[in-house]
Amino acid sequence: MPSSAKRVRKVYVAGRPLPQHANATRWQHIRALLGSRRYIWRFAIFGGIAFLAAAATGRAVLAAIALAIAVASVGTLLVREATRRAHKDYFAGFALHHGLTYSDRMSLAETTPLLSAGDRRHCEHYMEGPLGVADADNGGTIAGLAHYVYETREQRNDRRNRAVHVFTPHWFTVCVVDLPRAKAAFPGVFLSRRTGLLSGDGWLDRPGLQSVELERAMTDQKYELFARSGHDRDLLLELFQPSFQSWIVGQDFQVLFEYDQGTLVVYAPRRLRKGAELEAMLHATERIATQITRTGEPLHAVADSVAPPLGVDRFPPPPPATKPVIEAVPTPPIDSRAGSASVPPPGVQL
Repeated sequence: MPSSAKRVRKVYVAGRPLPQHANATRWQHIRALLGSRRYIWRFAIFGGIAFLAAAATGRAVLAAIALAIAVASVGTLLVREATRRAHKDYFAGFALHHGLTYSDRMSLAETTPLLSAGDRRHCEHYMEGPLGVADADNGGTIAGLAHYVYETREQRNDRRNRAVHVFTPHWFTVCVVDLPRAKAAFPGVFLSRRTGLLSGDGWLDRPGLQSVELERAMTDQKYELFARSGHDRDLLLELFQPSFQSWIVGQDFQVLFEYDQGTLVVYAPRRLRKGAELEAMLHATERIATQITRTGEPLHAVADSVAPPLGVDRFPPPPPATKPVIEAVPTPPIDSRAGSASVPPPGVQL
């Protein structure tokens, strides 16, 4: 989650301290919109038109029903706008309180199966900032927390039997982190919901994945683990060690994730709107990211044949030798006429 070393800011939403959930200020916005000119005129115009159209038929009951329908329709629009404003206020305040930046709407790169699912997709209430660290493994890592939706297009027939396209939304809360350091060790890991007759994570390319056995506790909690073919099974078992599996099962809501192409996406299959749930999602992302980097990038000696790190053209040359070189002392010539060796120079012994 955002670093606790930062100074906590005192944030107010709609004149009050940051509430605990996103709908806390909805009634304040409803009262404000009821007194606005825009909705006063809407109630007057739509209600008057409906009443006059029904009164022209000469039936008082029909006029009353038409007036009620018009007022209810405008009231529905008012409540939707008030809810949207309350959510925007809350998530902007949550981001400010935790040192994150806020965007009302955002599109994410399609790097994992979930982020590329459906026919169209986008994020709402996108909040981005540094991921807090329990150690140095995730230092400087940026996380993006948001409500994510992908929509599937279906073709249906209307009352006149004309073909129309209908988009069905599928909502999630996601936290996205780039972790390229463990990409080679884990080409693709997907912890998803257990597939049933009417459930399952249909965006996953199941034919290209292999199932990995989990402990009984996770299986009972409807978890299912898949990995791309070619994975090191021992490394996967090290990643999903019993303590890590117990931690996942012990969360307040079902935490799922997929790690593919160096991108980690931790997600919950619903929109989280409470501060405690959003903070729990940030904590879960930190825990999973740390587990992946620790397991996928263990410390080891670098061999001479290993390529240099990313961004380095070549390894530095070896340092010069520091051991002194001893030069050989020339041997004095032998005097053949005297039959004995000549006297060596001073300081030289034969």
